[in-house]
Amino acid sequence: MKNLLKIALAAALILSMTACGNGAQIDNNDPEDIQGGEISDITENETPEEPENPEETPKEPENPEETPDEPENQEPENPENEPEEPQGPAFDTAWASNNYEMLLPKPPFEGWSGKMKDTNVYELFTSEAKEGDSLSYYDVWQEYLDLLKSLGFSVEGEVYSSIAYDTMGNKFKLKCGDGCAWITFSPVEQLG
Repeated sequence: MKNLLKIALAAALILSMTACGNGAQIDNNDPEDIQGGEISDITENETPEEPENPEETPKEPENPEETPDEPENQEPENPENEPEEPQGPAFDTAWASNNYEMLLPKPPFEGWSGKMKDTNVYELFTSEAKEGDSLSYYDVWQEYLDLLKSLGFSVEGEVYSSIAYDTMGNKFKLKCGDGCAWITFSPVEQLG
């Protein structure tokens, strides 16, 4: 009697295991899954293609570049229909005493004085460029020309005589020699 009970229990266990299966599903319309009435190419680790409760499973984004954290209808930071706010120069203009001087970063040396040379032509001048008897003021002036280049100005010429243009097309003549320095401003628009 005990043996009969053990056999019945074993049979019930085997039936329950085969009824539950290994989680594999067979697509009756797919001829590769059925060959002569037998199941082929199904492994124990395969999972069903569709979850039992699709509401509980998070959806993957259709476009792999999208992330679920980002809102779908996010507007760009600066839409094309809104004009950008004008940005000031990329350098400090606190040294400047007028609109002409605000076009350039503060030049080296002390003692600069400015005056109008013609209609919309302004000139800065200093005679305090030379420090003692050394020629190091050329090095200081070259550093200033290099600064202009790093700020997007195009600079042509030598250290003692150069012409520079900013991104707006304003023209600047820069001269240095005999302990003096000149900067002549020729803006494209009237600044006076």
